[in-house]
Amino acid sequence: MPKKPFHRRNIARFTAIGLVFCVAVGFAFVVLGENSRLETPLEQLEEGLSSDEPESSTPQLDSGEAQPMPTLPFEITEVQNRAPKLYLEDLDCWSVMPEFSDLVTVQLVVEDPDDHTVSLDLGVIIDERVVDVSDSISPSTEIVSSGKVQATFLLPEGVKNYVHLVAHATDSSGAQSEAALILPQSNENCNSD
Repeated sequence: MPKKPFHRRNIARFTAIGLVFCVAVGFAFVVLGENSRLETPLEQLEEGLSSDEPESSTPQLDSGEAQPMPTLPFEITEVQNRAPKLYLEDLDCWSVMPEFSDLVTVQLVVEDPDDHTVSLDLGVIIDERVVDVSDSISPSTEIVSSGKVQATFLLPEGVKNYVHLVAHATDSSGAQSEAALILPQSNENCNSD
């Protein structure tokens, strides 16, 4: 019977020693790994200082002040694509809530600075769901570069105090923008062109 408590203490000691060893090895790995990363940029800096190239007008850093240059395993390229601009306009100039039997007409105005083909969609937000009314866009849900299209639709069931419209414009390279419109609008916000 006396061997069991002794055996349990040995297991606890070996476990504790194993944990300390794992932590120490992990710490040593991190420290040694960072030292090798720091040495490479300093060596490159020293090689650059010892070359026979003419001195430039920029001041040189002392080797004690030199900071390691971070290197990435991939190349960063700047994307020149810009998202299309999208505007929603209320053509009916609703100042009161439309009835369910009323046709609502809105205009989607798109400007794509990159001259790509732009795909459009339109939806009505009811509570937290979107009812797609993109099929009401005419003449087409696609525009080349810039232009205007109209959408005429009946209000979907479930609209109560206001109509919340949301539209998306996505160009052929994937850049996307969003526009929203709330009906009815106050008279100052109404675009009556």
